[in-house]
Amino acid sequence: MSAYGTLGTLFYDADKPRAGEAEVAWYAARLPREAGPVLEAMAGSGRLLVPLLEAGFEVHGVDSSEAMLAHCEQRIAICGRATQLYR
Repeated sequence: MSAYGTLGTLFYDADKPRAGEAEVAWYAARLPREAGPVLEAMAGSGRLLVPLLEAGFEVHGVDSSEAMLAHCEQRIAICGRATQLYR
């Protein structure tokens, strides 16, 4: 059972829509680009995953919520990137 269904996902995304520039910069400064793909656990709706993809990182995501991953897939498609998501 997932704690985030469709309604929970919409509420989460309204409350925390996207990682801020400072947060993305903090992770970007610490992630080695040459090491290969990064796996983001609890990727959720992609609030951090999508900005990291846009910054040029290869990021895969895993989450237990089908609703969160479906929303994440939509956000990835909108930004014109591709990646792997796992449940």
